[in-house]
Amino acid sequence: AGLYVGQRSADFSVSGDDKKTTTATDYTLSLLLDPIPLVPVGFGVSINSNDYDVNLEDHGIKEMPGLLFIPEVKAWLPMVPVVTPYGRVGYVLGGYKPKLSFDIDSTNSVDVDGIYTTTGFALGVGVEYSPLPLLALAFEVNMTQQKVSPTDFEYTNPVTNEKEKPDFDDQDFNTTAFLLGLTIGI
Repeated sequence: AGLYVGQRSADFSVSGDDKKTTTATDYTLSLLLDPIPLVPVGFGVSINSNDYDVNLEDHGIKEMPGLLFIPEVKAWLPMVPVVTPYGRVGYVLGGYKPKLSFDIDSTNSVDVDGIYTTTGFALGVGVEYSPLPLLALAFEVNMTQQKVSPTDFEYTNPVTNEKEKPDFDDQDFNTTAFLLGLTIGI
């Protein structure tokens, strides 16, 4: 099991505009099983939580918290002295629940509820240093390529008092994180 924390940056575009960059503090819990003795491969899942400070007021996006579920495979080189290099590859599932607010006209604005669902790939490479048996410190560079799709977005128009759906497009959401972690092997 491992607990990682770090800074994640994301590149994306909104409605075809120029590429935007945002950051988030990233928290990851990784649970792996090494089912075959003496084979340095583990299977498991990472749960990733982050809250992007999007700050795109011109697009109505204030912040975007997310929770990702990543089934993954991890492989490592156990015979390297002092540090153990490793790699992880996984498939990203999950979503983001942004806080949105839009101006309908010059006098009316609305808050929009909805979820961005996401799928994609994750890749991580890192090293672990084990000062004590079963305990290791880790440094990892982690990258994801996600396709983010709007789901169930709607608001009540204050002028017509009817439910409406904003016109949001799918987006490519590419992230890079630098993580520090503590792993415990049992």
